[in-house]
Amino acid sequence: MTAKGIVPADQEKTLYRVCVTGADIPDPRGYGPCDDSNKTEGHVAVNELNVVQLAAANLTVTPDAGTGSRPLPGQKVSWTVKTTNPGVSKAQGLEIEVPVPAGVGDPEATPGSNGGTYEDGLWKPADVPIGGQAVLKLTGTVLPDHDELDYRATVKESKTPLDESKGSKIGVPVEHKVTVQQVAGLDVSIAAVDGKNAVKVGEQAKVKVTVANKEGPSTARNTVVEVDLPQVNGLTHDGGTDFNGEPGGEGFGTWKVGDLKSGEEKSLTLTFTPEEAKDLRFDVLAARSDAANPQECQDICGSTSVKVTADEPDDPGNPDDPGKPGDPGTPDNPGDPTPPPGDGQNPPAGDGGKKDDGDQSLVDQVLASTGSNALWWGGGALGAAGIGAALMIASRRRR
Repeated sequence: MTAKGIVPADQEKTLYRVCVTGADIPDPRGYGPCDDSNKTEGHVAVNELNVVQLAAANLTVTPDAGTGSRPLPGQKVSWTVKTTNPGVSKAQGLEIEVPVPAGVGDPEATPGSNGGTYEDGLWKPADVPIGGQAVLKLTGTVLPDHDELDYRATVKESKTPLDESKGSKIGVPVEHKVTVQQVAGLDVSIAAVDGKNAVKVGEQAKVKVTVANKEGPSTARNTVVEVDLPQVNGLTHDGGTDFNGEPGGEGFGTWKVGDLKSGEEKSLTLTFTPEEAKDLRFDVLAARSDAANPQECQDICGSTSVKVTADEPDDPGNPDDPGKPGDPGTPDNPGDPTPPPGDGQNPPAGDGGKKDDGDQSLVDQVLASTGSNALWWGGGALGAAGIGAALMIASRRRR
């Protein structure tokens, strides 16, 4: 007789037995009948078959906000770890390592269906039946200065042997990485040192540019400040090689501030000794970093002016010299009362395209042509992340 059947699932071994039943004369060798106790004693023949059960642990790690999201520091995030069992046996004794990413604080875990337990980064789901699943959901808060969240899960152990062709392999992690958008609240100002906005010719003057990461929460990496400089002789600074403003030259200076941690500020002092009376204007044109800035300025971030006056009052004239036009006290030669062109208020017309702009900066010249200057806030690098909307907060007329 040949018997056939299907190997049972979820049993480590099975027995094949031959028993003698219904004999009129008892067998003198003491063979007994088969019964429901599955005992093997007294049977004519017994064969034991060891059965190798095969389960599977197919792991997935999924950010709940979707794959295209870029979370911000301080934002709540959540992700789900799931294991399914497409094997032929129940998955018993699974141990899955699910660490909390370095960039996530205040983590909480909530086991779902067949969730089992989660402690110290180790998830032990309940037995997963054939075709079933176990779920673990985790939440936390994004920490600053971590550019990436690495959601990861790794099968460390299984009581039931795993069919790795149908699921994850033991010791091989399954992961999903999410990029974080860093945010730094840059604030920049420029002012004459000690409020000294007026100096005389030959007197030393100083202007300080200050940039701060007041609100953070992220480090403002690779911060750069652009400064528009007036033409002034003997301009020096304390920025070393991090500032490329040319001494004695008009134009733009780039200050490589470097990294600014949350709450940190740095300053750059410009020193000069004017040789002629004029108004000198300094503009901060931009302040930016690798981190998005919800208060990023457009056009001009800050301005200050230093008024330079003559060291001695103007000569009132010499009454003994009647040949000098324009001197008071010479009724015979009153001079030309018409003020000369380029009186410091407006540039003369018809100058043939030469520069005579009353020492205005290049930015002032452009803005003077439109008569106004708009500062826009909130529409900077975070526009794509949906933080803030562009808000025009100031519009001023040029004098």
